[in-house]
Amino acid sequence: MNNEAWTENYFRPKSVERGLLDIRLLEKFKEDLIVTTACYYGMIPMFLADKKFEKALYYFNQLNDLFDDDFYIEIADHDFPDEKRVFDRLIEFGKKNNKKFIIAQDAHYLNESDWAAHELLIATRFNYFSNFKFPNHNFYLKNSEEMFNLGFDDEYYKNTIEILDKVEEYSKIMDRKTDTINRHFINKGRIRKLSLLDAFKKICKYKMVPTYVYFPFKKRFERGEYLDKIIQNDGKIKNYFESNPSFYGILKTLTGIKTGIIPLKDEYFEGTDIIDFPYPILKQSNYIISQW
Repeated sequence: MNNEAWTENYFRPKSVERGLLDIRLLEKFKEDLIVTTACYYGMIPMFLADKKFEKALYYFNQLNDLFDDDFYIEIADHDFPDEKRVFDRLIEFGKKNNKKFIIAQDAHYLNESDWAAHELLIATRFNYFSNFKFPNHNFYLKNSEEMFNLGFDDEYYKNTIEILDKVEEYSKIMDRKTDTINRHFINKGRIRKLSLLDAFKKICKYKMVPTYVYFPFKKRFERGEYLDKIIQNDGKIKNYFESNPSFYGILKTLTGIKTGIIPLKDEYFEGTDIIDFPYPILKQSNYIISQW
């Protein structure tokens, strides 16, 4: 599904190519799939949020007809009013159609304290600045106790475990031998990671850091100095970081994050970071747009 979404079904919002996995592909590959209504930002909840109830019901019925007992209603609680309003309406849909409910959590980042780094990445992810923000800081990986403390019906939690029991063991595609996959979908590339300077540029763009801080930082970075040394040896940079203590943590979190794959020609394949990448290459400014 992923391969076909990227090679035959992609779209270009604001000139960035994106793979689109839609109802047509779900129907084509429906065997052995388990499907949920997805999070608040999923198709059906978004129609409900926009009060397009007929469209929401149309796609709800399509998925229900396609997957029957393997179609579940996904409910979550990230503590913002719009989500509760949408999921209350979704629960009505589910009860009328005798569907099972499951509990889920949007884990966009590992720890609650990672919210600032995540927000900055989201705002700058397509090489332009956007004002998109999450409604709060509750989109981290919650533990079992936190999930049970949300207080949903016990049956919802049991249904969530039911999905786990249905899922068979599988091997990750990256662990398979590449010769078992259609060669059209095997490419080689170098992992692209954010450098310390890349990360600092994002902070500068997002937080409007003044140039008198950025350019000395850049100059010291290009000399090969480490982050702590840069901060300690320049008074202006040190003062700015002391005035904005969260910057240090954000920089450390962002530095080294994988952001895509750089496609390379065979003759340049050197180094341990060259990998087989089992997805089609879609070039955008000489690197692959990918979901890391």
